[in-house]
Amino acid sequence: MVIGINEIINESGSGEIPYIPLVFGLCNNFNNFKCIELGTGAGSFLSSIALACKEKGKVYTIDKDGCQSAREKISRFGLSDYVEFLVMDDVSEDAITYFKNFGQVFSLIMIDTSHEHLHTLKELEIYSEFLIKGGYIVLHDSNPQAPYGVRRAIETFLKNDYNPNSNKSDFVWGLDLNGHPPGLTILRRIE
Repeated sequence: MVIGINEIINESGSGEIPYIPLVFGLCNNFNNFKCIELGTGAGSFLSSIALACKEKGKVYTIDKDGCQSAREKISRFGLSDYVEFLVMDDVSEDAITYFKNFGQVFSLIMIDTSHEHLHTLKELEIYSEFLIKGGYIVLHDSNPQAPYGVRRAIETFLKNDYNPNSNKSDFVWGLDLNGHPPGLTILRRIE
């Protein structure tokens, strides 16, 4: 099956549809592309990221459950060679150790998991260490009106990242799309 971004959009949930082309475009900014996706779900974002990685990278997706529907979708789209599924808690020692072995090589970190403030903050603190300079962290469900802790985690992370001695941060708020709930925020590591 030959697929494009439109086929992925047609099979996605309504909360992801407005953001899929944007995430796909971010991924296409890199020649040698590696991505960590935290929270596989049904695989809508995963499919668009894997399509962008085709021939030039890989997506490592982590979720606590087996994500059978996402696996089937990736297989049906012919993208299995570009995705590695990891069934584990993304903030577990096993997950952290797994990614420490790679070092700072990831171009994009996609976060769409529990939406709880402290859990999302912990994900930001852990996985930002694996992101290359110029890379992106994308967080879904970040609308400040949403009943989640994602927005608060982002604000806390950016506040903690700020170094008053150098008057700078390693990350900047790149884009905030909250006109369409549930919201999407992009942070960029400064080069």
